[in-house]
Amino acid sequence: MDIRDGLVPSKFRKLVGTGVHMQTTIVINAAGCGSRLGMGVPKSLVRVGKRRILDWQLNEMCAPTDRVKIVVGYMGHQVAKLAKNLFPSIEILTNPDWATTKTAASLSLGKAGVSGRVLSLDGDLLVHPEDFRRMVECQSDAIGVTPVISTQPVFAKLSDSGACESFSFQQPTPWEWTGLVNFNAQAVPDGKANVFEMMHCILPATTVCVRTVEVDTAEDLRQAPLIWSAMMKDILKKGFSNGLAENSRLLAG
Repeated sequence: MDIRDGLVPSKFRKLVGTGVHMQTTIVINAAGCGSRLGMGVPKSLVRVGKRRILDWQLNEMCAPTDRVKIVVGYMGHQVAKLAKNLFPSIEILTNPDWATTKTAASLSLGKAGVSGRVLSLDGDLLVHPEDFRRMVECQSDAIGVTPVISTQPVFAKLSDSGACESFSFQQPTPWEWTGLVNFNAQAVPDGKANVFEMMHCILPATTVCVRTVEVDTAEDLRQAPLIWSAMMKDILKKGFSNGLAENSRLLAG
């Protein structure tokens, strides 16, 4: 299987090239209370290294010209205030049912009214900026996958050509769903449970191999600064930065 340049495989590369480019709206799903982490705050407010997860997402993964929405819930005022300070053009939405619904409900609110493409980003997920920009620029349905590293993964079944065919908790594969997905907002129905369940209608879909740091548990948080710092150093070395990572003193770790 060819995973050069992060796409699986190269024949499925559908990044923007020539022609009309439709801006992708980034929706950050940040309504949850972070119960598995056990810190009593939304994971968007948790620090990885020297900065909060939301800070890394908005200043290193997002570009200043991106259209970004964030869906808040638990401690929504604090999350919204930080988001506005970091990214003044961000659109704030509230999921009033955050305590009784899952991530799909927040994404459904975020995609409402969008006539083009949406990139769904979970509030606890950090993505290597190069890989994230590939996902932003996709002009057809694309699912971010990574080699299995989670203790409770959602497995992604890939065809020989690299397209994602299905998701499963029970049928192991070498790849797992990351929660990162680029899709046509009007083609995907609303949901209240898991985002991957919303995406059955777009399968089979192109896959993009992405480097990620997910902060879901205390052990994830312990390991996250070292892994994320290595990714930040990688983009510094390549001269690739959307924001403040060009200032080395702001590196995680």
